[in-house]
Formats: sequence, C-alpha cells, structure tokens
Amino acid sequence: EPETNDASTQVDARRASAPASPSPFHPLGEPETNDASTQVDARRASAQAGRFPIGAEPYHREPFAADVSEGKNDPIYNAHSYHTKVPHRAIMRYILHYTDPGDIVLDGFCGTGMTGVAAQLCADKRAVESLGYRVADDGTVLDQKGRPFSRLGARRAILVDLCPAATFIAYNYNTPVDPDAFEREARRILQEVEEECGWMYETWHWPPSHSHSPAADSGKGVKGRILYTVWSDVFRCPLCNAEIVFWDVAVDRASGRVREQFSCPSCNALHTKRTLDRAWETVYDRALRQPIRRARQVPVLICYTVGKKRYEKTPDVDDLALLAQIEEADIPYWFPTDPLPEGYNTRQPMESHGITHVHHFYTRRNLWALAAIRDAMLRCSEHRISWALYFGFNNVHQRHNRMNAFRFGVSYPSNIQSGTLYVPSITKETNPFEQIANKLLRRMRPVFKICSRFPRYTLISTGSATHLLSCPDHSVDYIFVDPPFGANLMYSELNF
Repeated sequence: EPETNDASTQVDARRASAPASPSPFHPLGEPETNDASTQVDARRASAQAGRFPIGAEPYHREPFAADVSEGKNDPIYNAHSYHTKVPHRAIMRYILHYTDPGDIVLDGFCGTGMTGVAAQLCADKRAVESLGYRVADDGTVLDQKGRPFSRLGARRAILVDLCPAATFIAYNYNTPVDPDAFEREARRILQEVEEECGWMYETWHWPPSHSHSPAADSGKGVKGRILYTVWSDVFRCPLCNAEIVFWDVAVDRASGRVREQFSCPSCNALHTKRTLDRAWETVYDRALRQPIRRARQVPVLICYTVGKKRYEKTPDVDDLALLAQIEEADIPYWFPTDPLPEGYNTRQPMESHGITHVHHFYTRRNLWALAAIRDAMLRCSEHRISWALYFGFNNVHQRHNRMNAFRFGVSYPSNIQSGTLYVPSITKETNPFEQIANKLLRRMRPVFKICSRFPRYTLISTGSATHLLSCPDHSVDYIFVDPPFGANLMYSELNF
C-alpha cells in the first residue's frame, strides 16, 4: 500500500514545500550538508530505487560482551557536570562495535550529548587508539588481539532529551566554536565585569587608621582580595533562648572537625544540632517586593589574598558594613526569581532555610556578580561564542550558591551534595571571578579545541523520546539507551 499520512510522508511534504534555507538544526545558519537528515534522504532514495529494501542491508555483529570501565578524569567529561553522566569513551566502544562510518545513532535520553561526542570522535584516530585499539592505514580498526572489527569514521547522531538544560549542554558539546575567539571574549568580559563589581570582594588587610600598616603614613591602608567567605547558621538554645552561632560552638578548627555535641555558651546546656531551634529573621526581599522569613546566617571567616600571600580573618565592622550596603542596593541586572515548585527535593531547602525562590539560593553579593557576568556573556555579538561562554558559566554557577559546603582541608571549589538541594549549616561563598576564569580559560578552551574539529553530524531536539517526528521509520541504525534513574533522582527538580 502506498505511504500516506505517516510521519515520513509528512517530512517529505514539508521538505518539498519549504523554500531553500539554512537548516533549523544549525542555529549559526550553515547549510545542511553531510548531516543525519541528508543520510536519511539518501537511504530513502536508495530504497525507493529498489537497490535494497529499507532495513534489509547486510549486517551482522556478535554481541558486545566485554566489560567496559572508563574513568571520569577526562577534560571532555569534566567540562560540564550532569546527573548519572556516562563517559563518551565508554560509548565509543559500543558505537565502534555495532556501527559503520556514516551510520545514524539515536540517543533518546541524551543528557549532555556524550553519544554525539562519541559518534564524532569515531573519526579521530588518536581518540580511537586511546581506547587500546589500533587503526590501520586504510582506516580499519583492530582490537587488542589484532582482529579487525570496525572502521575509522564519524557516525551521525540524533540526540533527544526532555530537559532544555540537557540539550543546551549537548549542543555546546557537539557544535564547533573558535577556541581563540572564545578565549579573547572570555578575558574581555571577565576583566570588564570585575572592574565593575570587584569592590564587593575587597576587605581591609591594614585599615588606613592602623598604626602598624605599611601604608599608614600615606593614610591609604592596604586592601586584600576576598577568595571566599564562610557563613554559619545561627540557632537558639531551647532552654535559655540565647543565639548560638553554629561555627563558634561546633567547629574544632584545630582538627578541622564538627563536634557532635557542644555546650550552649550562655547556660552550658549540652546540645546536638538536632536539639537546637533554628533562628529565623524577617527581611525585605527587594526582588519580590515583600517581606520574607529566612534562616539567619552570619559571616564567620574571610579568606583573602594580598599579592601572592593568603590570609584569614574574622569579619570586622567594615566587612559587615560592606555586606549591608550590598544587601540594601538594587541589582542592575536580570536574575531569576522563579518560585520553587512543590516537590521531594525542593521541600528540603524550603523547610531548613526558608528558600522559596531561585534567587534565595545565593548571597546578595554573588547574585549581583553572577547576574553581571551572565548579562555580559549574553550581550556578546557572536551567537556561538555567547552560548559557549554561557555553557561554562552554567556549569560553575552552582559552586557560588548556598549549597556549597565549607570543609577544612578541601581545596576543591565545589562541595555540593549531589542529587539533592541540600543547604549545609556552614557554607562557602566563593568569589566567582577566579573560578569562572579557571573554568573558561584552563578547562573549556582545550575542550573546544577538540570539538572544533567535529564535522557537525549531529541533530539535537528538545522533546520526549516517545514522540520523535524528526525520525522517520527505518532511518536509525543503532540506538544507545541509558534511561534516567527516575526512581532515584528527581531530574526536573534538580534541573529547575
């Protein structure tokens, strides 16, 4: 019976009636050449010409029976985090085993798009040989025993995910960008924004009035650059109602440990964290234009640098005045103020700290700086560079909110409890400029240098894996499936 009213016919009809234009899958406007949709058209044409029936091409592969174990210490893998992420090197082994160059691979739960990266890196001799295989001069790929089992060459990938955050990450992984232009723009933006907002991350090392200050004679004093500020929850003793700063009573700075039991400094009653009452405060939310009730937190430690030396100090009256000045000012940039949806993960910060909206996860200072950086990135005139910058920003901004725990002796900047929206009692407010510069210039640029060689054989779609209108029947050669762990992780809440 003739093909009528099915998905493939509708796709053909749309293509026939549409004027010639750049592919909608390529936001930068390059013409649609050598990509997955061209491959689909070629196969349909061959089938209609009678050269072979669709789905009946000669094919045989033995089941892939080897154990696959790939580490996560890879620059591409670490460029952007995501829940239950699979290393692209592991996926490459399956694609090389089951497919040929030019075949179409579908990943309906693509996450960060590692299947697309793996498919394109199958054309990279160095990447294939790094898996322990050998590539002959004619492109034949041989296993560890010297047996031929695949051929060198890119595969075409169709990547689908229901989450816009996931497909945004996948797009940036699989779309080339000029690494030199990326670096120039990153340096310009970070310098521009730090000149504007750097005053919020200054602290006095020697105040102007300090008699021992090296600059005392000039009356200028010496300022340091804040690396991070430690904040502590405040509780109340249920017996005497005195305020208890958790840092002061529970932290043993000598050993770097948090005590399980401690005494109230006012009545000496013995407590654990669970036996205390949380201290709350009512403040005016300038973004929501209404009072809000939130858990009381206070700054307890500042780590800063003067020149190349690092120092620590207890916040002084000038530091507290600076924070009050920032708290009372209007932020001149857009930032998200969406209310948290009711859910399993979102319930925790609501109940523990009164966090009811997205911007409550951030200190006022970091909210301001991050909003300024984001605004400068999105104002970049070149669309592809702008999205690449935002890709890096999107990965590190979580390190600068109240979920980032302070831990003694841990230099890693991100100490967030994965799979949750947990806000710890001792948090680390990190200066975002140094970490974003490190992410963009030291970690992202090498990745973009690798991805700049990709042939752009990837289509990316935001939608349900149950409704793939862009994939006509008999157009996919291999499906790589790593479905979400929905029973363990609430993806929609964690991605909110």
